[in-house]
Amino acid sequence: MRESELVNVMNKHLKEYKLIYANEIRMGIGIPDIVIGCNLSEKHENIMDYYALKVYCLIVEKNIKNISEIAEFSILSKAHIMKYLQLLKDKNIISTNEEAIVINKRIDKESLGINISIEAKVKDWKMGLIQAQRYLSFSDYSYVALPENSIKNVDSKKFTGSGIGLLSISEDDILEVIPAVKSRECDYLFKYISISSLLEKCEHVFDGYSDSCSLFNFV
Repeated sequence: MRESELVNVMNKHLKEYKLIYANEIRMGIGIPDIVIGCNLSEKHENIMDYYALKVYCLIVEKNIKNISEIAEFSILSKAHIMKYLQLLKDKNIISTNEEAIVINKRIDKESLGINISIEAKVKDWKMGLIQAQRYLSFSDYSYVALPENSIKNVDSKKFTGSGIGLLSISEDDILEVIPAVKSRECDYLFKYISISSLLEKCEHVFDGYSDSCSLFNFV
């Protein structure tokens, strides 16, 4: 079995569970084979640009009312600041009147829900563990998935010591062998981008899908 075939088997199961998921969400420090979203908000505004989110957070955190004030707290050029403000304006998150800034939507007040990253490996669980640990910077939970006949080769202490979960995959089901521990490294902006990328890839994402994470033991 190749890794792509293992991913296809998981996709089939996740579809049956009616979970929101997507393959190969591209983040700066890794590309999980699968990202699952639970308890996601239908009001979520998809923004994949880190600096646009950073500018928004500056406006909120520093209570900025004027465009010229942003430069006091940012190394971005005026041209880049205007570019990211325009992106926020296009989504009606903010509006401007000459130099004045008005916040229309407090996207930071909306719950991001839960995101789960999965790295699929046929045999090389050690490399999978390294990759899954990277995903903790933008995921609430991170797993390595192996075919059920490869589980016996795993050193379980390596997983329990790192907080990474382990999934056993068969043609019939997904079994959580070792539960994942919630990440302490998950960055809000990176998580926001991960969920935005997930939702961008999914069509009719809230139509008939489950927002439950009952497949996993951390709920």
